[in-house]
Amino acid sequence: MRSWPFADRPAVTRRDLPGDGGSAWYASTLPDDATLGSLLDDVLAAAGMQPAVPGVPRGVEATRRSDGSRSWLFVLNHTDEPQAVAAGGYDLVADATVDGTVRLARGGVAVIRED
Repeated sequence: MRSWPFADRPAVTRRDLPGDGGSAWYASTLPDDATLGSLLDDVLAAAGMQPAVPGVPRGVEATRRSDGSRSWLFVLNHTDEPQAVAAGGYDLVADATVDGTVRLARGGVAVIRED
């Protein structure tokens, strides 16, 4: 068995900054995709970030933009499988009303003008 010089050192550390300065994270390695995703979930939760749409499947990106009076939901399916995301409004890409769920083909995109 080979001994690594940093085998007894942490792979990820976090330091809280003084006052209300947030925190700094350091990763001394590049983990596999599943581990990195889990780590990023922890970082976002610690920062108080909430997803644009709760329950979005892993591999689906959802971003909300607003001009102050109206909002748009951008949904991108980065997976090789069809996905469904809770949404309501009008899909500008499909030119169709979305009433509760938008269904995305693999690699599909929706831009929903929300009601």
